[in-house]
Amino acid sequence: MVAQLVASGRLTQEQAGDLQQMLSLRLTKMLERFRADADRKRELRNARKKRRAKRAKAGLACCTVEHDDAMLEFLIATHWLDEADADDPGKVGEAVSAMWRQSAENN
Repeated sequence: MVAQLVASGRLTQEQAGDLQQMLSLRLTKMLERFRADADRKRELRNARKKRRAKRAKAGLACCTVEHDDAMLEFLIATHWLDEADADDPGKVGEAVSAMWRQSAENN
């Protein structure tokens, strides 16, 4: 493409060299970012697999639990959840699990 622009007279040789260098740098940066994203996704996937295997070994499983403000307020009022953690899905899940586990142990 750059050679065609030079041949048509739209670019000088110097401009073509600058353009080629700029395109090369951009392509290199794009590939590096792609590799970094792929590495990050691989690390996250491996971490999920490890957590799943650890839960399975312990005889545990995960599920999705729907909740509303009243349920969150109940968890906070009964000290299963700190109010500061009400926006953290992980902390809410831990609180629900702990409450559920204690309830099951008491029966």
